[in-house]
Amino acid sequence: MKSFIRKTAAGLIGAAFILTGIILAGTALNNTTFQADALTTPAADANGYQNASADARIVDAVTPAAGEKTTLYWNRKFGSTWADSPVTPLVIKNSVYTVSGKTLLKLHTLTGKTLYKSAALKGAPTYAVNPPAYGRYNGKNLIFVLIGNGRIQCLEDTGEAFKSLWVSEALGGQTTTPIAYSDGCVYSGTWNGDTAAGTYFCLDVADEDTTKPDEIKSPKWTMTPDTGRGFYWAGACVKGNYLIFGSDSSTADGSGSDSDTAGESVLFSLNKETGEIADQKTDIAGSVKSSVVSCGDSLYFVSKGGYLYKTSIDADTGKFNAFTSLNMNGAMTAAPVAYNGRIYVFVQGSNKFTADGGHTIAVVSDGDTLETAYTTAIPGYCQTSPLLSTKAEGSGGKARIYFTYNAEPGGICYIDDKPGQTSGTLKRLYTPTGNLSQYCISTITAASNGMLYYKNDSGNLFGIGSTTGKTVKIPISAKKTIYTSPAAAKYRTFTLSPAITADGVSVKPTKKFKVTKGTAYASVTSGGKVTAKKAGTAVITVTACGRTAKCTVTVKKPVFKLKKYAVTLKKGKTYQIKVTSKAPNTSVTYASKNKKIATVTAKGKVKAKKKGITTITAKCNGITRKVKVTVKAK
Repeated sequence: MKSFIRKTAAGLIGAAFILTGIILAGTALNNTTFQADALTTPAADANGYQNASADARIVDAVTPAAGEKTTLYWNRKFGSTWADSPVTPLVIKNSVYTVSGKTLLKLHTLTGKTLYKSAALKGAPTYAVNPPAYGRYNGKNLIFVLIGNGRIQCLEDTGEAFKSLWVSEALGGQTTTPIAYSDGCVYSGTWNGDTAAGTYFCLDVADEDTTKPDEIKSPKWTMTPDTGRGFYWAGACVKGNYLIFGSDSSTADGSGSDSDTAGESVLFSLNKETGEIADQKTDIAGSVKSSVVSCGDSLYFVSKGGYLYKTSIDADTGKFNAFTSLNMNGAMTAAPVAYNGRIYVFVQGSNKFTADGGHTIAVVSDGDTLETAYTTAIPGYCQTSPLLSTKAEGSGGKARIYFTYNAEPGGICYIDDKPGQTSGTLKRLYTPTGNLSQYCISTITAASNGMLYYKNDSGNLFGIGSTTGKTVKIPISAKKTIYTSPAAAKYRTFTLSPAITADGVSVKPTKKFKVTKGTAYASVTSGGKVTAKKAGTAVITVTACGRTAKCTVTVKKPVFKLKKYAVTLKKGKTYQIKVTSKAPNTSVTYASKNKKIATVTAKGKVKAKKKGITTITAKCNGITRKVKVTVKAK
């Protein structure tokens, strides 16, 4: 192995907590139970970045349940295909962070509104896969972005803007390995193809030259395997003084392998300060395109060769203890999550890109030996890590495992599970429709209020929220009167367009309109347009964010009558048409069929002109009445 160590002039001041971004597709999902507000304290909020040394990827926020209890709060479109989609989001406090092209954006959690964005970054993420990562260092909130060509850019979030601090030296290759942050350093790896070596590297996050926003930062250390092994989705876990991560596979002679499922890969344990290799496990089946995750003393990861692995390290030496493995009979890239004696992994079926390819979520009993408790079919291959909630709404104390899948429509599913359970029921939390539907490789990120965030290949970023436990207002008309045909259209219809607010913030959730009483008297469209049918009373119900509001609609027949429908006048005489109108519009229009015989004013005054018979037409609220006018000679 080729290791290179560079000592910097500036000393490291360790951060009080060890944090890393939530990652997808086998990224560094070494997660923590969410705690306090990360923008004011260095502790982790329920917001989508995790502790690189904490246990499992678990949240204790009250996350949503399927059905009417969940709604789409917002979606933002940043691209059109997988190639220009935004990266998987990172959530901190009341803000969602994502990268679109060469721009880092900060969005509001409840509305998706852009709070502010960065100047153009020095590069763009590879395949828009990995999210930004977060670290608090020397009182500053730092955001780290993978920008391609083996580089990381560091920006400070000042609370008002993004300020670039440095850009790391270009090491070449794709930057598809997520960033891990620990004690003032960030770690990631590069990939140069199936048969070429990549480089794992460490960067000291200190800003040595505050006058240069794009100063080039050299690695503190690098490690390049002697054989053709790269690092793809190979997120690291920090355990004490050691950094643990996997590699791609390689054939025994070092020439490399063109198949991720063939050959053997390596699990490395490195001294996180020096990059010195403490230990390596060299017979892992297939590539490790999964982050290594931690639960208690144990470490877990999966391989493309189809195995789930469990091990631990000696805290003093960094050497691996015994390995336990289980053949899952299918490729795996999603980092597992371990909780309460169970391990949750996602197994590829016969065809990676088909929805009915036999893909599963497998629930494994975690003990001295690993045993599959059961599997549940899922609607596509899940290539990203799951999110486990311990307090999901309606779970009854069970763990709820949320996940996305790489098939259309690219939504969110989950199962509920507890020790001893022998089967699972798949439930769909959110299913995109229309132009929101697409394939999906994205981890789900949670906020402290229980909202979930993810993206799919439609180019949209989604905010999915529970419909309960929030102060939601749906302002609509309590009462409305409309009229049946032939009343004028503007009196026959109206549209309910409530400006819904949740916790005082305007949101745009999916709204459902329904006639809950009096379907014979009025109808309503999916867009809220109400139309009169016949005289009577109807009740229109609007449902959004789990709340309902009602509008009582009274449908009346329009009334428009004339006192006389025929008059006889002598030439030169006049007659005032008298009307009765109880419809909302009392304005009447008049017209004479033959003005040579009789004329009529805008106010309905008829004047006889010459001998003959004609008709005066009166119109009001879409109703037409006629007056026969007979003119006689004097």
